[in-house]
Amino acid sequence: MVLELIRIRRITLEQLNFRQLWDILRKRWIMVLALPLLAAIAVLTLGRISSYISEPVPMYSAVATLIVERKAPETALPTGQVVDNSVLQQHIKNYIELSKSRSVKTKVIKDLNLALTVEELDKMIYVVQVNNSDLLKVQVINKDAALGAAVVNATADELSKVVTVDRISVVDRAEAQTTPEPQGGTKKVYVVFAFILGLMASFSLVFLLESLDNTVKTSRDVKDLLGIPLLGVIANYKKGKQGKHITAHSLIALEQTKSPILESYRWIRTNLESASPEQGPQSIVITSSGPHEGRSGTAANLAVSMAQSGKSVLVLDADLHNPNQHKLFKLDNTQGLSNALVEEQDYRDYIRETTVLGLSVLTAGPIPHNPADLLGSVRMKRLIEAASKQFDRIIIDTPPVIAFSDAAILAQNADGVILVLASGEVNKDYARTAKEQLENVGAKILGVVLNKVEIVTREYNHYYNYMDAEVALKQKKHQ
Repeated sequence: MVLELIRIRRITLEQLNFRQLWDILRKRWIMVLALPLLAAIAVLTLGRISSYISEPVPMYSAVATLIVERKAPETALPTGQVVDNSVLQQHIKNYIELSKSRSVKTKVIKDLNLALTVEELDKMIYVVQVNNSDLLKVQVINKDAALGAAVVNATADELSKVVTVDRISVVDRAEAQTTPEPQGGTKKVYVVFAFILGLMASFSLVFLLESLDNTVKTSRDVKDLLGIPLLGVIANYKKGKQGKHITAHSLIALEQTKSPILESYRWIRTNLESASPEQGPQSIVITSSGPHEGRSGTAANLAVSMAQSGKSVLVLDADLHNPNQHKLFKLDNTQGLSNALVEEQDYRDYIRETTVLGLSVLTAGPIPHNPADLLGSVRMKRLIEAASKQFDRIIIDTPPVIAFSDAAILAQNADGVILVLASGEVNKDYARTAKEQLENVGAKILGVVLNKVEIVTREYNHYYNYMDAEVALKQKKHQ
């Protein structure tokens, strides 16, 4: 079943190696353990409830032992020849089947005058060979101890009568027992069986959910789906005694200067600069496929990282639908980009400095009724050109590219675009559509930033453990 579910999503066994399977189970370990435990507890609880409602009926076991022997041959065997025991073993198997025959059961019912059908009697009697020996065991477990013993003895007697090829003798006859059979073992078997079934169901459900999960999750997904460079990975990282989450939704580059996430932004900065060693892209549009993917946080933190490297950086909040940069940097937003475009004022009059040396912000300002028209205007193009002469880097925060045309419009006037994708949230089809819309307007996609990555896989866990070690070493050197 698991393989079939994997096949639905066109995932081959070669692609899902042991490490990936282990990561999937680790990610959903609560579900993996919860279902079998709940199943076992449910069976145990139902068993106890049923025992309170009605007392279990005592069952008694009656057992008789028979021995099968070859009859002496009428003529003496040649010297040195012995009786073939394999023949006797085959005969014993035949006698076990004979004990289940209708003729034997009918004779037992008639001799004991039982008010039972042949089928009902057949369910009561068990005949087995004892450890591949010449012994047979006839057993009946019944609530009536006397009836059970009578049925066992009658079956043993009848079987010894109908067998003529060999000799069957009763070694131990059954007696009516006074001590009932213990029944606790049966409940334990049911509980174990329920746990195993629950475990199988949980595995199936986990892989079903995984196969139906059509979201971008890993760097491999980015490579296989989009075929564009992965600039960096930003994790949902938990650190500290309080277990506080540090994510790219906030301005961690200022709040957590020793955070491994900040090191991730340095890697993004390095990857951008290495793509164009001479200068690197000067004006960069930051967008995403949809909302809540950490687009604004990525833009702000990347800008801080660039400023810390000695560059003069302008963060331009061009999200005129839902601006966020003024919130991240805690700046006033009564005036900003929209004023500069509508009133045709010098954009420098609206630039605000931050606490980071070399980093300035042009907030969005009041939300206009025609954002796309303003961003696509000649005034906006000239604003970017003028800012490019004043700053080394311009980071342009824009709305989601699928929902609004703003990012696609601005991408035509910028040196490149960074596409932010939230791991485990953005649908693969949406990610592909975002890429296509940018390419349709001739935008140069610099790469993808995979955001909100849960650190549950070795691929990312080792990376961030290394970052923690590096940060700790740097802190120790400065003490």
